[in-house]
Amino acid sequence: MQLSDQFTLLATPAHLSLVKILLLIMFLLHLPYMGLVIGSSFCSVWLNISGRRNKNQQHLTLARDLIELAAFNNSIGLVLGALPLLVIALIYSQILYGGNAVTLQYLIFSYLPILLGLIAVYSYRFMVRTEKVVYVLVGALGVLLLLAGYLVFIASIARFHDPEKWVFIKNPIHVLIGWHAIGNYLAFLTSSFAITGIGIIFFFFAWGKKLSTDTTEYGAYVKKFGLTIGLIFTLLTPLFIVFGLINLPDIAYSYPLIAMSILLLILLAAVSNLLAKMLQGFSTRMGITAFILALLAFFLMILNSSMARENALLEHNKFLALESQARLAKILPERQMEEGGGITDYAKGEAIYKRICSSCHRFDQKIVGPPYMTVLPKYENDIQKLIAFVSNPYKVNPDYPPMPNQGLKITEAEAVAGYLLKTYQEQYKK
Repeated sequence: MQLSDQFTLLATPAHLSLVKILLLIMFLLHLPYMGLVIGSSFCSVWLNISGRRNKNQQHLTLARDLIELAAFNNSIGLVLGALPLLVIALIYSQILYGGNAVTLQYLIFSYLPILLGLIAVYSYRFMVRTEKVVYVLVGALGVLLLLAGYLVFIASIARFHDPEKWVFIKNPIHVLIGWHAIGNYLAFLTSSFAITGIGIIFFFFAWGKKLSTDTTEYGAYVKKFGLTIGLIFTLLTPLFIVFGLINLPDIAYSYPLIAMSILLLILLAAVSNLLAKMLQGFSTRMGITAFILALLAFFLMILNSSMARENALLEHNKFLALESQARLAKILPERQMEEGGGITDYAKGEAIYKRICSSCHRFDQKIVGPPYMTVLPKYENDIQKLIAFVSNPYKVNPDYPPMPNQGLKITEAEAVAGYLLKTYQEQYKK
């Protein structure tokens, strides 16, 4: 058992579906924001060094504006930066429960350099208007910590797409070495700089209209800088997306994944077109559309990764469902009844069948689900297994849609299971 399993409860299929939706939300909140932080911090430190060396006031001014754009509020850094990482680690602990995925531990360990990097970047933001040289070193340290932390973070997630190789991962080097992991990391970095460039246009011109390219030389410089950075890295991002897709393990492929990747590439092409038009002199109001499309592209990248994970973990998800069923079946007989009824409460079971089950099931005919006559025989000598399935159903037969969880109490599940088996044995068993 890996370390994370000692602090994680086995989840039911219904619970896992909910936490996977929460995982998508956490990634959508976290990655675009941290991409903006990484890109803005890197550019700010570089502009500071260049501005001080060449005595270029425009560079120094933009360096201050960029870091104040990305790290403008401590609460935002906590809510969008630090907290989602904890939630992501906890959710992956549940998704990979019992899977011996050593890379999960490295995913958790990546939290430390990312948190320290975030603290350093925010410290740099508060020191940036001072004249001390040390603040540039603090900013550079923050950027390096973030780059190192996300290398481990992204590589660990990429390793979840290849469960067949989990047993061969013995140290962090094994996590980092892999073309799929490298492709995903480079795609994250290029998209981070792309969202930074697009964010400059959105926040400085399109949304807040803080600057004017017509009346100030600084405004024209910022516009050119943002559009150039945005366009270059938006054009580079598809290369690494395709590179990562080519090196994706076979077990993680699916046609929907390929279709989603094609849609992502089309979306990035549309963003590049908008940026190119603004460089040619079109209104910076296009920055609003470009920024929204860039966020949508981030979402599709996250969705792609989630889809690859689900494809790769198909067998593991079946294992979790069976483990959940087995554990539930084991503890059901040990539970104290808090209300009347139970397996022999056939009247209660019949009422539940007529109110809920009969809309999709019949004993002798197919409606939405299979006829009970074809599925109940395997439960005749194991009613606890039937009770466990009714309490927490999961997809069994690929010819039928998955049975939704009806939210039945234990006594209700017992009553309807008892009624179904009794009716089958008395009226339909040959």
